[in-house]
Amino acid sequence: MSISTVKAALAETLAGVTGLTSIYTTAPANLDNAELPALVIFAGAGQWQRTGLNQPMVEERRTYLLNLYVQAVQAGAYGEAEAAVEPFLSRIPAALGLAPRLGETSVLLATLTADKGISVMPYGGVEYLGVEFTVEVEMV
Repeated sequence: MSISTVKAALAETLAGVTGLTSIYTTAPANLDNAELPALVIFAGAGQWQRTGLNQPMVEERRTYLLNLYVQAVQAGAYGEAEAAVEPFLSRIPAALGLAPRLGETSVLLATLTADKGISVMPYGGVEYLGVEFTVEVEMV
């Protein structure tokens, strides 16, 4: 299964998350305010192992980073950006929990393993308040 297929499956799984405006499977040059909150999906490190000694089948485990950019740090009233991020700390896990195989037969399991908490995240020269989620995807 290709990285682009997994990224598309993650995007489709998360498309119904309340409040999420944009999902990118490739990194845009910048983020416009009208596109926020925006999720950008990046492929991270991967590992491979054979499923048997004489088997051509290889199991792949790859980390995907789901970077959620909600609001520019300088925008809005005090505390507004952080309050806008907080609901996604439960919405993203809930959506991923409903699709453990991302709707793909070659995905053995997709597991949300962590989030980095609400933080300042730079993108395209602008600082946003957001959160990074880490998803481990096991596939054949």
